[in-house]
Amino acid sequence: MIESLLQFGDRDTADVTLQLIRSDGTVYKRNPLYLHSQILGKSEYYKAMLSERWSSKKRPLEVKSTICHSFHKYIKCIKLMYSSQSGKSLCFYSTDEVLAILPIASELLFQDCIQECMRYLDAVYWNPAQEAQLVDLLSSLQINTLPNINARLAMSRCKSHCEHLEMLEEFVPDMLSMVSNGEDYICDLPRSKVENLLVDYCNANASPAGAAKCKSELMKQFMVNMERIKSDDKAKMNNSCSALFWLVGVIQRCDGILFEKVLKMFCEDADLRNALTMNLATYSLGTIKDILDILINRILKGLGNGEIITPPPFRLSFLMNWVDTMMDLSSGLIGSVKYKESIARVDKGISDLADTLPFV
Repeated sequence: MIESLLQFGDRDTADVTLQLIRSDGTVYKRNPLYLHSQILGKSEYYKAMLSERWSSKKRPLEVKSTICHSFHKYIKCIKLMYSSQSGKSLCFYSTDEVLAILPIASELLFQDCIQECMRYLDAVYWNPAQEAQLVDLLSSLQINTLPNINARLAMSRCKSHCEHLEMLEEFVPDMLSMVSNGEDYICDLPRSKVENLLVDYCNANASPAGAAKCKSELMKQFMVNMERIKSDDKAKMNNSCSALFWLVGVIQRCDGILFEKVLKMFCEDADLRNALTMNLATYSLGTIKDILDILINRILKGLGNGEIITPPPFRLSFLMNWVDTMMDLSSGLIGSVKYKESIARVDKGISDLADTLPFV
C-alpha cells in the first residue's frame, strides 16, 4: 500500500474504523470513520493505542475515542494527517481555526500539526481575544512554541503592564537576534518602540540581574554584527550595518560606560575600517547613511561634546584613521540629496573634534 494514495474515508483500503463519542455521551452521526493505521501513526497517541491492539486478527480494527472537542474540528485534525502525506505545509483558514485545532493536535501528540499551527500563528495578526486564548492554551498545553511568539506575547504584556518589565528577560536575545536579521518590526512593534522598552528595562530597578543580562545581549549582538560587516557575506552586510546603528543608539541610552566601550572598539578596529572601504560599492544608500550616522552622530559628536571621555591620543588617532573613510563613504552618496548634507556634517564633526586637540 502506498501511503501517498491513502484517502480519508476510503472503505476499501481502511484498516481502522474509528467511533467518535463526546464526553457528554453524544455519538457522531456519521460513525464510523474509515481510516488507515499508517496515517493515524502520525499521532503518537493513536500510534500507541493501535500498537496495543494490533494483535487482534479482525480487520478493520475497531477503535472508539471519547473526545471533549467538537466533532468537526477533531475530524479536521485527522484529515490534516492525510494532508501531510505530500510533505507540504498544512492548510488553515483562520486564526480561530488554528486555536481550535491546536489543543486537539496537542492531545493527539500530532507534532507536525503543532509545528504548523505555531508557524501559522507566528505569521498572522491576533486580535485581543485570540491573544488571550493563545496565552491560556500555551500555559495549559505545555507545548514548545516559537521564540517570536513568546516575544510577541511578552511585548504585549509589557505594553499593558510596564511594571512587569522583568518579563522581557527571557525574550531579549530573540528580539535582538531579529534586529540583526534585518527585521524592522519586532513582535509587531517598530524598532523605536522596542528600543524604548529595552531602555526602560535596563533602567528598571526591579531586576538588576535582568538589566545586566540585557546589556550583555546588546554587547553580544554588537560583536556579531561587527564580525558580519568584516566577513565576505554580502547578503548580511546591509542588515548588519542597519542593526549596528540601532544597537549603538540603544546602548547609548542604556549605559554610558558600555556605550563608550563599544565605540572605542568600533574606532580601533582596523579590519572593520578596511572592510567598510573595500565593500562600499555593494552598500545601499540606506546602509551608507547608517554607517555615517554611527561615525558622525555617535562617535564624532560624542567625542567632541564629552559624551565619550577619551585621552587626546585616542581622539587624534581617530581623526587620522577615519577621516578618509568618512569622506569615501560620503562620496557613495553622490547624486543623492544627502550628499552635501553628509559632507557638511563630516566637516563640522571633524572641526569640532579637532578643536579639542590644541596641538592640531
